[in-house]
Amino acid sequence: MRNLFLLLCCSWLVQGCSSSKIVSAWGSDAYSPQHQKIVVFAVVKAEDSALQQRMEQHVVGDLLALGYKAYSSKQLYGGQLKNLGAMQVYQQLQTDSVDAVMTIVLLDKQKEQVYIEEKSQQQSRAGDFEKYYEDMNKRTSSAGYYTHLTTYFWEGKLYNLGAKELVYSSRTESFNPASVERLGHEYGKQIVNNMVKKGVLVKKSPHVKPI
Repeated sequence: MRNLFLLLCCSWLVQGCSSSKIVSAWGSDAYSPQHQKIVVFAVVKAEDSALQQRMEQHVVGDLLALGYKAYSSKQLYGGQLKNLGAMQVYQQLQTDSVDAVMTIVLLDKQKEQVYIEEKSQQQSRAGDFEKYYEDMNKRTSSAGYYTHLTTYFWEGKLYNLGAKELVYSSRTESFNPASVERLGHEYGKQIVNNMVKKGVLVKKSPHVKPI
């Protein structure tokens, strides 16, 4: 279990010290981005409402930095859309001149308890058998501790409301982020950059700097 923990940590270090990585992504080759107003919806369980707000805010910040008019659904609508059907939500978005919707869905959140062994920082005195044996006993009898690792599995999609079509889809994993703030920041930056790479977003004159 400890080896698995180290392996996962190393893999994320190779990714550039980010807790999030995009594992798959698709963008429509036939689509020419013309969005003007984008609303971001994060879909999570009620217990993760704070996470919903931070995820939306960070993605919105990165879209604003590209030059789009972007809004958090929580900021724009609060709970107004909660009890509406899909057609009613679509009509409300059209009324508000929204031409694209970005959805961020938390597909799963897995928690794992891992035991970490505390190792002595002292170098073993291998030249003397008795001292070396004593050092090894100290190492193997050292107390360890338990820690909890959390992995988030996300699905991100961008819809062109005018044509009622999906133009971008991605799957992202976030491994044990340091905070909700860090999670939102890293996810927003990676997903928006990837949408630019896929050609479904373009860089324009920025409205504000990203969060």
